[in-house]
Amino acid sequence: MNLIIFGLTSALLSSIGIVIEKKVLNRSHSMELSSSLALVNLLLSLPLFLFIDRTHLTFQSLALVYLVSLIASIAFLLTARSIRHMELSAASPLLSGGAGLSAVLAFFFLGERLSLAQIGGLVLAICGTYVLETERHQKLFDPFRKLFASKYARYIAISLSLYGISSLLDRMILSRYSLLPFEYIAIVHLFIAANFFVATHIFGGGIRSVVQEFKDVGWLIIPLALITVTQRIAYAETVRVAYLGIASAIKRLSGLFTTIIGGELFHESHLVRKTIAASIVVAGSILVVLS
Repeated sequence: MNLIIFGLTSALLSSIGIVIEKKVLNRSHSMELSSSLALVNLLLSLPLFLFIDRTHLTFQSLALVYLVSLIASIAFLLTARSIRHMELSAASPLLSGGAGLSAVLAFFFLGERLSLAQIGGLVLAICGTYVLETERHQKLFDPFRKLFASKYARYIAISLSLYGISSLLDRMILSRYSLLPFEYIAIVHLFIAANFFVATHIFGGGIRSVVQEFKDVGWLIIPLALITVTQRIAYAETVRVAYLGIASAIKRLSGLFTTIIGGELFHESHLVRKTIAASIVVAGSILVVLS
């Protein structure tokens, strides 16, 4: 029951968060949004530090948590850039493919099983991606050429790989160390905020750009941060009580929600085809982890 509650909560909040993120990104840049969101996430997480058991903190666990934060920071920035420049109903099904990737990585590195039915699920997810990129009168491999020719689709592919690695580390930290999910998320948010503080000074407009971001879209960043913090804690709880592949697949149900809701809100094109594609990708992802 905890798996279903935490997993579906994570999926629903993730979907709502992506829709809000797309709305914000229509008026701002990915670096400024990422930095501002990281700061608010940290502020919202500060009360959690009052309840952290310091005996749970070791040099090795903190080093691994920082590695996760670094990988997650890069992945989030790449995803934000893709969402800013792609239609949400096109980006979301691609992001849903991360569940299959997590299952494959979990098979190789965590010993979680991968049956023939699960391999079939991976093929189904690939077919969903094919449907997403297919247009009339195209040759067989044209959709894949189109997909890999898109800079922002490549960003999503890179971010999925990074999220897959960070999910492996999530599972390792939460299962092998004494950190509780809320402790883990609080520390991750501290490190992510530090990462973006440095990044915005090197690659962005510095603290002034963050302040300007709050002036421009601050009222949207606060609910987005609330959703992000809650969703990450719910996902961490899911990872703690279930196989990584199962947790990832439940979370990626958000891809179907986002495609339908976001596509309608932003009046995006070919929504029926994209919804079918998202459904195929999600079905393949579920087959991967539930077979």
